[in-house]
Amino acid sequence: MNFPFDSTLFQKSVNEGSIVWRKHTLEKMLLRNISREEVMETLVHGELIQVYDYDTKKK
Repeated sequence: MNFPFDSTLFQKSVNEGSIVWRKHTLEKMLLRNISREEVMETLVHGELIQVYDYDTKKK
């Protein structure tokens, strides 16, 4: 399966802790009682269930 992002760069960013947490994201996480640790766990071990055509770059 082709991912619409560089998975090597993504994994490196996650491992180095260089994820940028935007204010809006943190506010929504707080409202939904979701921790940064839960998000990181999902990013690392989560399952991709669907890729939409409009999520990929146009050529």
